[in-house]
Amino acid sequence: MKAPAVVLLAAFAVLPLGAQQPQDALPNVQTIAQHTTHFATRAIIDNRPVDSRVPDALRTEQQRLLADLRRLSAEPAAMRALLPDPDPKVRTIALGALFLREDPHDLPFIATLLNDPARTILDLHDSPSSQVGESPLDQIEHPQTVGGIATAMIDYYLQAADLRTFPGSQGTPSVAKAFVTYWAARKDRTHCASWSLVKLERATRRTEPIQPEYRDDIDAALAEIGALPSPDREWTLIYAVIAGDLPGPKYISPNGELIAAAKRIGPDALMKFLLFQPFSADPDLHFSQDGLAPRANLYQQIAHFILENDRQLLRPSDAPAIRAAAFNNLTRFQGGSTFWLKAADNLQPVQNPAQTAARIKSEFASFPSGGGEENKYRQVALATTLWHIRGPAEIPFLVPWFYENANDPFDQTVRFLSAVREDARPDTPTLLKAIVADGRFDTLDRTPLRDIVMIAQKNSAVPLAEWHDLNTTPRNDVLANWRNSLRRFYGLPEYPQAAVPAPNPH
Repeated sequence: MKAPAVVLLAAFAVLPLGAQQPQDALPNVQTIAQHTTHFATRAIIDNRPVDSRVPDALRTEQQRLLADLRRLSAEPAAMRALLPDPDPKVRTIALGALFLREDPHDLPFIATLLNDPARTILDLHDSPSSQVGESPLDQIEHPQTVGGIATAMIDYYLQAADLRTFPGSQGTPSVAKAFVTYWAARKDRTHCASWSLVKLERATRRTEPIQPEYRDDIDAALAEIGALPSPDREWTLIYAVIAGDLPGPKYISPNGELIAAAKRIGPDALMKFLLFQPFSADPDLHFSQDGLAPRANLYQQIAHFILENDRQLLRPSDAPAIRAAAFNNLTRFQGGSTFWLKAADNLQPVQNPAQTAARIKSEFASFPSGGGEENKYRQVALATTLWHIRGPAEIPFLVPWFYENANDPFDQTVRFLSAVREDARPDTPTLLKAIVADGRFDTLDRTPLRDIVMIAQKNSAVPLAEWHDLNTTPRNDVLANWRNSLRRFYGLPEYPQAAVPAPNPH
């Protein structure tokens, strides 16, 4: 095992493995490895107890194993030196002890075993069965490899940085490749935001509400964040509390600490974040407008937090930039544009809605539908903004635009209806009634029709369509029923023999 380990270690550009372990450490690890029957990888990584349905003897064994791993974690040099040991069980114990240190600088050493195919101590996992009582062993134990354990450990850190991978049982090239990129950007740093997220996730055990016995661990993780220099301290707190699979912020950082942290950051840096401008050297705090880039979802979550507290964190003079950024690539890819428009309104309302609407309508000609997807995006953005600032006053313009672009493969009408639903103006029913009353309503295909039904029935005392039909490709007679249900709901004449087109497969 030494040769592959040395090769991988060199690839990650870290220090050599170092001297051999102290003579009194090796027998201890070997004894632990020899007498341990199960290694509950997921529970160890998540820092939580094994399933309560695990037999008592195995639960006791895991508690003893954790105690041993914590003791061994105080000897990092010895544990690193054991990673090339000929015994895969010894390598497994060394991995567990290193991981429990929660020191990211151990990761390159753990990564040397990503491709280790040796079978090792049996895994112990939660039972997939819902049965009550002690679980049979064949439901909760499974063979595992040293590489599989190392992969799960590395991937835990990659996911905290939102570098999603699809690990295999023995460690896959995707994990190893992702880690090379990950570590190259972080190897010289003393702190990264995602490292604090790892500690906070392990401290909370991802439970909500937080259990009292976890509070000390959580406070210790928050204290480490609090010891960082500003503004890393504030950005890391926001990242770690908002990101990941954690309990709600109110459980972790109560009393408005997140808002206080954002206030200390200040509107200049917050606006740089919102506009994708550089504001930190931490690679975890680098964001891209690409909807598939790392941390795209986290960007939206942090942006939502900032915009939700717009008047406390931003300035009225920031409103034009926020309004202009409401349809950036990432926001329009994930939805949420009207949330930005509302924040801009809260900071500085549009001074002359009619004049602004006239300018917006004149811009439609600059983006003809035949000009490709980008032009269609622009048209949806203009239509959304028009509805947002003027509402029913623009129905004479918006309804013809809606039907001119209906049933387009790009789904402009669907994107527009999604924005209307998100905007949630109280006069939304007026727009929907106008769309339903239009003579072209029977030409509308399944997807926009379904969206209209789903928006409308939020205000209906009775369902306008069967839930099953809304989630399938309904027959033409079902679509005819939807149309008449909407007409009936809005007080319009029903069409007994309405002409119904075949559902559009897109």
